[in-house]
Amino acid sequence: FGGSIGVLFYAANIGSSALYAVACTECLISSFGAESGTFATVLPEEFWYKVLYRVLISLLNFSIFLLSVIFCTLTVLVSFFSDSVIVVPFNGTSQGTFTGLLAENWSFVDFEKHLYPTYSRDCNDEDKPVSFAIVFAVLFSGVTGIMAGANLSGDLRAPSKSIPKGTLLACFFTFLTYVVLFVFTAMTCDKELLLQDCAYMMEFNLWKPFVIIGNVLATFCASAHFKRHHVWNIPGVDIYGTVGNNPLLAVAITWLLSNIFSSLE
Repeated sequence: FGGSIGVLFYAANIGSSALYAVACTECLISSFGAESGTFATVLPEEFWYKVLYRVLISLLNFSIFLLSVIFCTLTVLVSFFSDSVIVVPFNGTSQGTFTGLLAENWSFVDFEKHLYPTYSRDCNDEDKPVSFAIVFAVLFSGVTGIMAGANLSGDLRAPSKSIPKGTLLACFFTFLTYVVLFVFTAMTCDKELLLQDCAYMMEFNLWKPFVIIGNVLATFCASAHFKRHHVWNIPGVDIYGTVGNNPLLAVAITWLLSNIFSSLE
């Protein structure tokens, strides 16, 4: 039974790693793509170029970027307390509005409108309707990144002490961060802004590139971590290498499978 659960868990984490690699690539393309880039138009957007980006992402190491993700998240939270009102035009036919929590005309009107679901269309595809299933799929793949840290408990020297003090506290902190972002978004952004702009936080952030940096690093870190810590232990095969006692063969297999799944668009 334990072995079957392990295989399922391993397969699920390959899928998660692939999803994060895709999300990281999409963020890069939407910001720097040759056709759809908002900041620069330098990266080719053809299929095989996207595959190349994902392969390169999966080869990098993630540990040096963790503090940057936390910093970028904090800048977003601070930006919600702006005293300004920002109007964002879309295609000359509509506009979205951000009203800072400290603005004079701020009220609970937007928050009340967001309390109940009003499904419309996808912000990246006007012909694609949004449903509860799609929202759940996006949210599920987004919040499972918390497991990238929680699953480190097997590597702890003293799990009985470190899990209560560190792992559970980290899970609670991540959960609280998500909830605060959801609530602040509902209190400051109108529906049109959320419908038209998937990267709406850039419109009012202290420095717009912080949002891009945070998105890229967060998805990259989660993808890289899943590849390293959820590996395939093949019976009778020495999967550990000589460099840092890392499971080199298992990491290579996981890397290959993850890239195959991430290419299935």
